[in-house]
Amino acid sequence: MDYNNIKKLLLVYLILLVFIGVFALIFGTKNLVIPIVVAITAVFTIRSDYSISPKLSFLKILFVFWCCAFVAFINTPENVLGLILGFILIFLITTSSFHVLTSYSYMPYVMCYLMMMSSSVTMEQMPVRLLALAVGALLIVLLNLLVHRSKHYDTKEELVNSLLDDLMLVIDAKLNNEEYESTIPKINDNVSSTVFENLGYRYLNNYRRESLTTICKTADGILNLINTGNLTDEELNRIKTEIIHVKNNEKIFRKQNESKVLSVILLNLEIIESQMDDMEVDVENTYDLSVVTSFIKNSLSFSSFGVSFAIKLASLISFWELLGMLFDLPYVKWLYFSSLALLIPYADDASEKSKIRIIATVIGVILFVVVLMALFSDYSIFNLLNINVSSSLISVVFILLLVLLLLLFFKDQLRRTIITTLLSLMMALKYINLVMAISLKLLWLFVAVIVAYVLTMYVMPYSIRKETIKTLNICEKINDKLVDLLKNQSKQEETLSKAGLIVSSNVINGHISSNNITLQDSTIKELNVVQKSIAVLCDFLLNNIQIGKLNQKSKESIYNILSLKEVDVTEDMCYEEKLSIYTTKHILNLKQEEEQLLSNLNKEELG
Repeated sequence: MDYNNIKKLLLVYLILLVFIGVFALIFGTKNLVIPIVVAITAVFTIRSDYSISPKLSFLKILFVFWCCAFVAFINTPENVLGLILGFILIFLITTSSFHVLTSYSYMPYVMCYLMMMSSSVTMEQMPVRLLALAVGALLIVLLNLLVHRSKHYDTKEELVNSLLDDLMLVIDAKLNNEEYESTIPKINDNVSSTVFENLGYRYLNNYRRESLTTICKTADGILNLINTGNLTDEELNRIKTEIIHVKNNEKIFRKQNESKVLSVILLNLEIIESQMDDMEVDVENTYDLSVVTSFIKNSLSFSSFGVSFAIKLASLISFWELLGMLFDLPYVKWLYFSSLALLIPYADDASEKSKIRIIATVIGVILFVVVLMALFSDYSIFNLLNINVSSSLISVVFILLLVLLLLLFFKDQLRRTIITTLLSLMMALKYINLVMAISLKLLWLFVAVIVAYVLTMYVMPYSIRKETIKTLNICEKINDKLVDLLKNQSKQEETLSKAGLIVSSNVINGHISSNNITLQDSTIKELNVVQKSIAVLCDFLLNNIQIGKLNQKSKESIYNILSLKEVDVTEDMCYEEKLSIYTTKHILNLKQEEEQLLSNLNKEELG
């Protein structure tokens, strides 16, 4: 974690502390569950990015909060309807978190529901709770914008300038034989992920965001060419000059007999220049009913791993709730939270996650006993030093320190579990004694581990490898549509926007590249590279058609090649036409390679 991220997280932490303190002063400590709910949600979602649509993000968070509050109000031990509504709520929250890729956004909201259910309010107190949740939802979005304020996805000038400045820094480093790690790939991935997470973008074509995506993708392509193209110092300086022209809204100057790599880089700069102009055009969004229908059908299918996981999670928590009601089990909420953390969508990681959970909890229990002896016993540090400090103050400071550590080490499962164990035990001491707290913590943990493991491994089990291969098949369909789109546009036929295809391809391929299965399986890794190459080359040709850099003969050549007709390169062709022919032929070769690799993987999986 770099210094800037630590500063941002510390600022978020201080703001949350102020919020909790002010809330406690206004509404009293009995209502502290609301600021704690807000803090938990803020911590879990801080790495998501709401900057692309903050208003919609606020409304979504508020809607989920209020649904949790109403169901928690209804769900009392003697109310069977509340138990049914709780199952439905957990199912819907979890299902909505899974789209094309795995997301764990369900976890904080289910936790919030469980916490509000454990802290019931009267009808007279409900308006205050709803108002507090509205303020909390607003705070979550504002904190998120604070953390992601450097990501100007909807600010054309700042985004484009940052990308172009980064390209110039890369060129300067190469000219001086120095190392420089570009931020462009990360920006490209972040923009694609953020746009993809905005559900409306998949149904309503927003040309401004399409232009932003294209600019980021193109800048990433230029970066790769600069790093691998063996450019001369003269060519590097030439690229810098043309980048300055783009920044100043000036036309790019072209020369005769430029090298192939330089020509492709200049074409990409012209694409960026064209997209900057297109972003100023206010084009009406278009609606594609078939995309919406297909998405809903796939999302709600019982064969979907997201739906099956949502059923398992909602059933398990409802089952613990029912047992708690029937047999009055002590501190049964630890079963809720342990099950929520242990039950995972994929079977591949179930054993490892269960081991880490057990080890971390045992370590947390041991550390908790040590902390109690060091801070609260007759032989505590304060007593040995004759310092008079109230135990309440020590408890508050200790809890605040744990929350800070949780924010800083949130990605580390072992540390995160140790910290949450310490927190839960500290909070439990307000209601039960130490021996009972430790005994129940360990007992409910082992019960939750066993049941969650059985559900994950044997009840509708899903494998990361299987899902990766399914995703690779989705990528093939996306590439098929990109090739069809390229064929239609080369014939100047009206087509839908390419934005949704490119964004989906970016996100899915990025996800596949980063998972362990890809790193371990050479076939999957090779196929992933091939599929990304197809998407990049199709995007490049589509952009060149859009900015008018390809003449009619070049477009006819693309169409004929994709129609499986023979097209040869002749000496009298201009460079753009030669490039389009070579690129299109390479796309077809890659498509054949993609088909063969995917066929082998599917046969292997079935066999």
